[in-house]
Amino acid sequence: MKVVDVASLELVGEFLHDARFVRDGIVFDRDLHMFSIKCYVYGESQRGMLSPAVWKGYQLVFSNVLRCDILQKEDVRFYEISTLEFDESARRLEIFTHYAIEIRLDVKDLNGMLAETSESRAW
Repeated sequence: MKVVDVASLELVGEFLHDARFVRDGIVFDRDLHMFSIKCYVYGESQRGMLSPAVWKGYQLVFSNVLRCDILQKEDVRFYEISTLEFDESARRLEIFTHYAIEIRLDVKDLNGMLAETSESRAW
């Protein structure tokens, strides 16, 4: 799913609400102006109610990122995405979480992509 405007960002934000990620899943490449975060979205198990829940892997990538600020307030086993917001006048994209970490990106424009990976996890 492409992220090119506020409407598409809101759709991705709704989809990723409560998605889990770890600090090591965040990458910012200053030279390439690329930011990515690997996260996992809850999905029902294929085998029925006795099997553990499966968290499907997704990669959220933004290009044209001029600056990335990450404030990790606490080291926890995983973090959860709350929502994504874009301030067009400030050209600032924020990935809001439920707790313990703040992520702010200064961007040239809103240019991103959410793609499913072949990974999965059981937390």
